[in-house]
Amino acid sequence: MPAVIIICVLIFLIVFFFTSFVKIELEYDLDFFVKVKYLCFTVFMMPKSKRMLKRERKKEEKERKKKEKLLKKRERLRKKTEKGQHLKEKRKEKGLKASNDGGGKTAIPEKCSGKEQNVKIKESVQKANKPSDGKKKTPDSSHEQDKPKPSPETIIGCIKAAKPHIKRLFKKIRFYDIFSEIVVGGDDAAKTAISYGVHCSAVYGLVCFLKNTVSFKEKKIDIKANFDLEKTDYYFYGKVKVRLSTLLRCVIWGFFAVRKAMTENPSQKGSGKSSKGTARKAA
Repeated sequence: MPAVIIICVLIFLIVFFFTSFVKIELEYDLDFFVKVKYLCFTVFMMPKSKRMLKRERKKEEKERKKKEKLLKKRERLRKKTEKGQHLKEKRKEKGLKASNDGGGKTAIPEKCSGKEQNVKIKESVQKANKPSDGKKKTPDSSHEQDKPKPSPETIIGCIKAAKPHIKRLFKKIRFYDIFSEIVVGGDDAAKTAISYGVHCSAVYGLVCFLKNTVSFKEKKIDIKANFDLEKTDYYFYGKVKVRLSTLLRCVIWGFFAVRKAMTENPSQKGSGKSSKGTARKAA
């Protein structure tokens, strides 16, 4: 029984998370404001709130402290290596002085011969790796030549494959609590009257288009003319919501449809159609 209860709870939670809405809040009043929420969590916000800015500052301070610690460690290691090299040089000088005092001949350190051997080995390896023509072969050039560029037919096929999924997504999107206020202004009365007519035709035409394509519910859309204002004043507020399951479904199926359209060759389709036509004529 407890296992069955746990499984039922998990299924309920999965269904709840996938059927819940992703809400977007939009506002424009000389500046844009965007807020994306999922359940009770704010996924994205622009401009950012004070809490988000404080969190970002704390993260930046932590990263800065980590970098300072790393730099201090590197400086300590560098100082240690410099001290070790200085001591080695002193020991070499002492050994050379002792050899000169004893035999009267300057003794060559053993490491010089080893350095010369390493230089010779590097030169031989570089000569072996050089191409015979004298031109350096880049590994990426062959791959760039092999990659074919997409033809316009494939691009058109990808657009056609993604079109039904985009339509389905737009039908499921819901616009609600739409409030818009536009106050048309200008220096000249004739120009303000013309701009008022242009704004009315554009806004109301867009509203009719959205009502026919998307579920659209407005609170108030008001357009006024004020001859005392120098410039037009815009204000907009609205909310958008869509289910997470529909969003993921349309994105995933659209991706696979576009991928299938990219892999298929239009020449193969044409050859298949022609073969079918010839077979029908022969029958």
